[in-house]
Amino acid sequence: MNESARKARLFLGFAVVLLLFLSETVVAHQRLPNAASPYVWALLGGGALVCLGTAARFHSRSKSVTAMAETPPAVRSIRPDREVQSLQRLPYFVGISGQTVNASGLSMHLVVIPPGARSEPHVHIGYETGIYVLEGEVLTRWGAALEHEVVSRAGEFLFIPPGVPHEAINLSATQPARAVVARNDPAEQDKVQPFARPIA
Repeated sequence: MNESARKARLFLGFAVVLLLFLSETVVAHQRLPNAASPYVWALLGGGALVCLGTAARFHSRSKSVTAMAETPPAVRSIRPDREVQSLQRLPYFVGISGQTVNASGLSMHLVVIPPGARSEPHVHIGYETGIYVLEGEVLTRWGAALEHEVVSRAGEFLFIPPGVPHEAINLSATQPARAVVARNDPAEQDKVQPFARPIA
């Protein structure tokens, strides 16, 4: 039994207990009108509904996890032709992810930086990033005040540790820059935090 299934059973148990208490208070009220307040009924009933809803969500998640676990491993080919807007405001073309191939520890996409464009300054939360530049020249500013710079050209790799503030800038005003971006996280969308450059 996976963790979501265990939580679903736990909340279902809470809901049953609350419903039992609710039925007891209703019976007590019928015998002694002052034995239980309608507010108690509302509290118990509302709590039971919340527990039932939470149990249903965990049950649904459990079914999804079980389905993924039961899917036999398979070699997959993916063409990155579906564009999404990243949280850094750059177009991503989705490739390998947990959604597309059931990857459990890796994602890999194609990113395009339009001519003269730049990403929003940001920080990656909890994962490492590897970038391979296919085309163009990209300036990456990084550091607590974005005070460091490195230029990546076609054929070069770039490594970005988690938690390091940075921004990427296409140095060409006429040509897009393209790169393959890999992360040790299967999520399709980056887990990023906006970064505000300190005011000097």
